[in-house]
Amino acid sequence: FRIRFKKPTSGMKYFQPKGTEMQMYWTPSIIQKYQQKEKIKTLFITEGEIKAFVGHLHGLDIAGIGGIHNFSNKSTNRLLPELEQLINTCSIHNIVLLFDADCLTVSNEKDKDLYNRPNSFYSAVKRFKELSAHLNIDVYFSHILPKYEQKAKGLDDLINHADTNIDLLKDELHLLSAGNQKEYVHTISISENSISNLRKYFGIDSVKTFYTKYSSILQEDIFIYGGSLYRHNGEKLLLEKHKDSDLFVRVGCDYFKRISKINTRGDIEGILKKWKITEIQRDYKYNFIKQIQKHDEFCNIPDNTEEYKRVFALHDSIKNYNLYEPLNHKLSEGEFKNTELFLKHLFRSQPNDDNSSSSGSSSEYGDLHTVALDYLTLIYQKPQQLLPILCLVSKEQGTGKTTFLKWLKAIYQSNATILGNSEFKMDFNTHYISKLLIMIDESFIELDKKSEKERIKKLATSTTQFYHPKGIDTTEIDYFGKLIMCSNNENNFIQLESSDIRFFVVKVLPFEKEDPDFFEKIIKEIPFFLHFLKNRKIVHPKTTRAWFATEHLITNQFKEIIKHTRTRLENDIREYIEDIILTHSLSSYKIDATRLTKAVNDQSKYKHSVADVRTFLKTESNLKPMKPQRYKIPTSVPNPSGHDQLSVYWDDANGRPYEFLKEDWVEEEEEEEEEEEKTSSSDEIPF
Repeated sequence: FRIRFKKPTSGMKYFQPKGTEMQMYWTPSIIQKYQQKEKIKTLFITEGEIKAFVGHLHGLDIAGIGGIHNFSNKSTNRLLPELEQLINTCSIHNIVLLFDADCLTVSNEKDKDLYNRPNSFYSAVKRFKELSAHLNIDVYFSHILPKYEQKAKGLDDLINHADTNIDLLKDELHLLSAGNQKEYVHTISISENSISNLRKYFGIDSVKTFYTKYSSILQEDIFIYGGSLYRHNGEKLLLEKHKDSDLFVRVGCDYFKRISKINTRGDIEGILKKWKITEIQRDYKYNFIKQIQKHDEFCNIPDNTEEYKRVFALHDSIKNYNLYEPLNHKLSEGEFKNTELFLKHLFRSQPNDDNSSSSGSSSEYGDLHTVALDYLTLIYQKPQQLLPILCLVSKEQGTGKTTFLKWLKAIYQSNATILGNSEFKMDFNTHYISKLLIMIDESFIELDKKSEKERIKKLATSTTQFYHPKGIDTTEIDYFGKLIMCSNNENNFIQLESSDIRFFVVKVLPFEKEDPDFFEKIIKEIPFFLHFLKNRKIVHPKTTRAWFATEHLITNQFKEIIKHTRTRLENDIREYIEDIILTHSLSSYKIDATRLTKAVNDQSKYKHSVADVRTFLKTESNLKPMKPQRYKIPTSVPNPSGHDQLSVYWDDANGRPYEFLKEDWVEEEEEEEEEEEKTSSSDEIPF
């Protein structure tokens, strides 16, 4: 159904429930003739139910449509089936599209393209002709003369006007030839005339025709036609600005073109591509170059709000071109159940994960899922905020890791990129360095490539980077990239140490049940999810440079990676220290670098230098040698009484020892195993 407002507001005359199909309005006489299969020679179709009903009251065979384009079915790309049924049943010979008196009217307003309105009327008539080509009918376009626009714009107004000769109006409507001068309407045969003549009639076959037709309105004012700016100087029409000039930018001495790229989902993304000035001059006239906006430098200022700016200018002579692209999602409130399930699947706590904090005021505080939601909220609300490196790992297939990257790419469009290891290591970096999200799929950083790890850490913490396009001078830009890594090597995709607190590592489990349409479902929910993020309150307060407290980022999988990617030297030192502390039930252990090196080398097949040991203790373990002192070192020897028991002696030593605390060097599971062994041995009878 449709409702006609008695007192329309904001230009809205009709209301129809959202999501319902457009239907034609059939007047009582048309319904009766259809039921009786009575022939109709000429059917008039006009915009608006009231106009159609008034025409019916005065004997016209007429139907109404809810808009000049609403005569077709979008899904089938055909005329509405009930219209075709009427044409065939009632053997209709002529169809007249009857428009209002203002269809040839334009008003010159700021930023308004005057081409669009007449082209919309032309397109409606052209499309009706195309969709009715298979039917044996003649199509006509008719409109009330412009002189009636102020006092009787529509058919209902004209019929009800006191000065209207209704019989003459009806005769003119049925007189379908265009040769005679008419008082009320003008009619054009679309079947006999070429479509180009109709374009000329609306004044849109060329800008010169358009100006001639509407010169009394345009005069010498600047106006927009087809995206370009024109002005008549009293003698001739001048092109002030070509519509394509906004596609190009000059930054420094180089020219670029904004081009559209279609992704795998069929969505269009805008990208900036270097363009030769010779090709621009080949495609456009000589003064086109002067119309291209000039900028001094690139900048990179991410902004996902309505306050986004393409150009940052101190004043007219200093302009920077923003590399960050505006998002084109139309946010609206709605449910995102599939997205919520997806995120809860990815970020669910694993056994032994305990990154919650008792200092929080809510049970959500420190929860893995809530930390992840805050992470996503910060990306959207505060894109300039430094954040940890998010790592999703799993040796299993079908976990959703890659789907997560593709989903983020769909959200942030040209501001996000998914790279493989090879693309990430390329010399030129324009394909990712200005992006908000730099996502690396199937990540694996060789354990002996410390430089690669340092490069990743630098990307995660720096605020500027060098923008290095091929063939163009390198320039420094603001950098706000967030690194997200996915890998099937869940225990060793990168070498981590306890000091690497920038890494937020999450182990992902496989889906319990696969849904082949799941990705499309979460893509459709993006506008609803972004509306949620825009209005969501962040749970965790900012406590570090990367926002989150360290304890909220440390997961069990982070610890597993540290354990599996230790260097040979660290493994050997840890094994020795752990053995000494557990064997002698110590809370701490002191030993200097020289004695430690000898002890480690005695039990390892790899030999290490004192210098390497000192470096490790200083840089990796944050330990400093104590002041010179006398201290004791425990030594175990077999007990003379036998029974596999050991006797402990304390040897004196001099030097600058390091102190190794039990809580830092003995893992809980190792301590538990040691306690179990002691309990078991104490239960044995010693004879």
